[in-house]
Amino acid sequence: MNKKLVTMFCTLVCTFGIAFTTTSQVQAKVKYVLVKDSTGVLYRYDYNSLKVAYALDKALYTDYTSKLTSEGPLAYYDDVNNFYVATKDIKLAYITQSGDFSMDAYTSSSNAKSLDMVAPVKEVSVDSTGKIVVTDVGNNDDSQTFDIENTY
Repeated sequence: MNKKLVTMFCTLVCTFGIAFTTTSQVQAKVKYVLVKDSTGVLYRYDYNSLKVAYALDKALYTDYTSKLTSEGPLAYYDDVNNFYVATKDIKLAYITQSGDFSMDAYTSSSNAKSLDMVAPVKEVSVDSTGKIVVTDVGNNDDSQTFDIENTY
């Protein structure tokens, strides 16, 4: 049990370390963070809202961490290429790149690979009263279908 918690903690630290310490010189932005819970359901969170919730320890971040598995976030949605990029690909790019790394620049680059999806996605947000709202977004313009079994 302790090994699983340590692994999950390290994954969270690594992921948020990459996300919060990167600098961006381009207009591209990561729009969503995609997670798969222990039952295989996919949830997307607005990236900027999640960063604010993390800093303030709000309900959105608590909901996000409750759905994370030991693998951490599944992917990040890029608003330039309009597709999800697997976290494992972002981590590999971060490790292999020399110099400064920008997650936003990488996900919008030609080096980023689109994640092929086959499962519908639920969007998690917070309403004006601070309550969690889950909306089925299916496979609309900001969603894709992909093979979640071969992503990690």
